[in-house]
Amino acid sequence: MNLHIIITALTTICFVAGCAQKVTGVPATVPRVEIVETVETDADRLLYYYAYINDLQGDTLVREYQQVKRMFDEDPNDFNRMQLVMLLSSQSATFRDTTAASFLLETWLRNKYNASSKLRPLALLLANYLTEVRRMDDAMIREAGTLAESTDIIKSQAQELTDEREKLRNQQRQTQALQKKLNALQKKLDALLEMEMNLIER
Repeated sequence: MNLHIIITALTTICFVAGCAQKVTGVPATVPRVEIVETVETDADRLLYYYAYINDLQGDTLVREYQQVKRMFDEDPNDFNRMQLVMLLSSQSATFRDTTAASFLLETWLRNKYNASSKLRPLALLLANYLTEVRRMDDAMIREAGTLAESTDIIKSQAQELTDEREKLRNQQRQTQALQKKLNALQKKLDALLEMEMNLIER
């Protein structure tokens, strides 16, 4: 009886020890998956806004401009300013004004309090873009001026050619008239010579 109790006790101890060994075999730390939530900044929102207004055309774009302009007039904060700059520099906008857009940006960039703003990189990017656009616009204006000058020269030369042709026509008409007079005089001369010859023969 005591042996049976001892065997049962030993079996129980071995079983518990085996379970304990299996339990200790499980890793103490389970890898955790960390979920990082991205925070959308004003710069991100403005980039999305730029993509949004790129799809707008005509009256819809004009209404968007009027709304943003009103918002900026009421509250000229940095976000509203950048939105207005993007609209004023839009290629398809009838209200496009790169000079006004550059002024809004340069005023903001010159302010020392905006030196550490998270919108500064975006503002610099827009300023560089506007500088390039204005450079291209100036080049196109110069090219258009050169083309206009060339057109004026061509028109002037064409007019001179037309005048020369008209002078030539007048000279040709005068020459023809003179030739007719010479022919008439020659006929009269021939008639007088013929009369003279007839008189001599008589």
